[in-house]
Amino acid sequence: MRYHTTSALSENIRITPEGYLLCLDVPVARTGVMHYLPEELPEEIAAHATEETVLVYRLPEDVFAPETVASFEGKPVTVGHPEGFVTPDNWKELACGHAQNVRQGEGEASDLLLADLLITDQEAIFLIAPKQGGKTEDKPLREVSCGYDAEYEEMAPGVGRQFAIVGNHIALVPHGRCGIRCAIQDKESHMPKKKKSGFLDRLLKNPKAKAVLDEAAEEAAKDEEGASEEQQQTATDSDNELLIELNENVKEVLVIGRSLMELLQPKNEDEDPEPGEDEDPQGDEEAEDEDPAADEDDPAKAKDSAAKRKTADAAIVRRAGLLAPGLRFNTSDSACTVKRMSLRSAMKDEAVARVVDGCLRGTAIGKADCLTLDAAFMAASEVVAARNNARTADALAGKRKTEDAKKAVTPADINALNRKFRDSLSGK
Repeated sequence: MRYHTTSALSENIRITPEGYLLCLDVPVARTGVMHYLPEELPEEIAAHATEETVLVYRLPEDVFAPETVASFEGKPVTVGHPEGFVTPDNWKELACGHAQNVRQGEGEASDLLLADLLITDQEAIFLIAPKQGGKTEDKPLREVSCGYDAEYEEMAPGVGRQFAIVGNHIALVPHGRCGIRCAIQDKESHMPKKKKSGFLDRLLKNPKAKAVLDEAAEEAAKDEEGASEEQQQTATDSDNELLIELNENVKEVLVIGRSLMELLQPKNEDEDPEPGEDEDPQGDEEAEDEDPAADEDDPAKAKDSAAKRKTADAAIVRRAGLLAPGLRFNTSDSACTVKRMSLRSAMKDEAVARVVDGCLRGTAIGKADCLTLDAAFMAASEVVAARNNARTADALAGKRKTEDAKKAVTPADINALNRKFRDSLSGK
């Protein structure tokens, strides 16, 4: 679309003959994962939240649906989000411009919904471009956040999908949910440069993670017309499994990242708590509450769903330390994730691998349910613990050979030697 402007403040910000501000190629929304507070979502999704925030997916076919794109055309721009929606009753009070030429981006911006914003209110112009007459020390108000109505569906416990999006307004805000990518840019660039992002944000921008999301989107976009109810249910289950697998991979990468950071930046021994001691020991008991989403017709699925929401207790963390001493687990981690990761690490040992394979009965660790993993986890940790005890006994027996080669080492002997060692440390 061509516009008549008289001057340019930057490549994407221009002045019209009337003095209005024209902001070109503004990303107003994006596809991918968003973090929502449970209270921002319908009760049926919020009730199953297992974290402080709920992951909500915006699939490309939902963000770029013709009805959604058209719903943002001509909608008002506001300074901050109003209480509720913009209507004819409050438009004159709230509107400071409008959106036009709404469309999907291209190339590296193909996951963005773009719009040209024409800002017609003088105060809003000063907020976006302070040098136009505002206070020079003011920071530009450039990030945007859409006000919209939408529907939601649960794709997995604690994971939702947003669809049927209908735009109402576009707000200028200090910090938007979509981050720095959705902001008025001086130049044609939709990628952050100096903005620091969290570990999870960087992970989700990884090409491999994006490929998994794209694959899920393609599966969801397949035409299901004429499919039987059973076929539709199978496709839905497949999509849910993919999302659950992605969520599990994210948790595992976070544990690995924590372990690497602690390895590179070790804490003072006096300040480093033992694994599991920095969390509420009652946390696992609270997680044993009955699953509100449990399927009464399928007790096995109900039990596994409840097991997935449990966090590791101190005993699980200690056993995981035996199987995977190089990984740092906390009691805030998912118990299922801790067991799965520690078993993978311990499988390098042939003896442990045989025990685990016997428990899983040919099922891959990544595909096993939490209850099956628990059996393998307990068996494997007992094997390693018994081996460690045997080594300790052999070492102690070696020390006693010079004293009494014929007398066997008893538990009392081991306790006495341990007590002597602890006394030597305390200076007794």
